Amino acid sequence: MEIRFLLTENISEKENKEVTEINNICFADVPDEDCELDFVDVSLGKFLMYHNDKAIGSVCIHKRKAEYDREEYILGGFGALAILPQYRGNGYGKVLAEKAIEKLYEINCDVACLCVDRKHNAYKLYQVLGYTFLQRDAYFIDALGKEKTNDSVMILEIKNNELADKILYTNYKFHYGKGKGKGYW
Repeated sequence: MEIRFLLTENISEKENKEVTEINNICFADVPDEDCELDFVDVSLGKFLMYHNDKAIGSVCIHKRKAEYDREEYILGGFGALAILPQYRGNGYGKVLAEKAIEKLYEINCDVACLCVDRKHNAYKLYQVLGYTFLQRDAYFIDALGKEKTNDSVMILEIKNNELADKILYTNYKFHYGKGKGKGYW
């Protein structure tokens, strides 16, 4: 098993094609409109997982400035965690998620968030890794500049436990970075 981290600007055409193929298989059930309007944040980079030189999994790393209750901080996260179906059940998703969390710490994120469909069991992995569901809507700006909400966001403390707790246990509006970037991951 080999895992490589690549900054977005350094991803080759071949690697980009591999990620696209993985995502097309793993996220076939995600409506095209969601992909086009909501998942539009440009990632900082990606982890690619290989087995015998075949790309079998990937995850994107995101980072942006955000604000919560007038306090600026660095929000990070990962998205599009995907393992090809025939390789699932071997702990590869957990390995990629752990690598992603390590990278968020390395790039000095204060708090991490991710969006997960509550109908799929993936959220259980994130809970094991320390993520907690936000018990209210999270806000983001879509590709058209429209503010939208999502009720399936999870929060994880990376370097600022006090802020993570404040986000989880107070009722100020949690926003993915209004004016600082579009979409969510």
